[in-house]
Amino acid sequence: MDKRSVIARCLGVLLVLASSSLEVCVEAEGAASSCTIYGITDCLEDINSYSAQPSQSCCAEIFALESGGPKAMDCLCTAVTSETARLYGVNPKSAIGMPQRCGLPVPRHAVCNSMKVPGGWP
Repeated sequence: MDKRSVIARCLGVLLVLASSSLEVCVEAEGAASSCTIYGITDCLEDINSYSAQPSQSCCAEIFALESGGPKAMDCLCTAVTSETARLYGVNPKSAIGMPQRCGLPVPRHAVCNSMKVPGGWP
């Protein structure tokens, strides 16, 4: 095999590896993207109020998280306690109450970073 063929094959292998790695990263990013503050951007105005009724678009975003199954509260917790959320001025204690304020069911005895989630405790 000449030098050009070896280089061409090596480049081909590298391209295949790079494209498969990129695909995995995109899938992982898509799966986790809703577990960031960017998954609930319509809530940023309402999130720090303990009593204000959230907007319909905010509740739709919270509902989308909640429809993710049993780990939905973990996802919301991750989103509102992240460094990015802190930079946006999100108050996690108020933010974890969003499902209850939107009229959504809250898992019994739900906690978020040792904070009791409103609606999950009798």
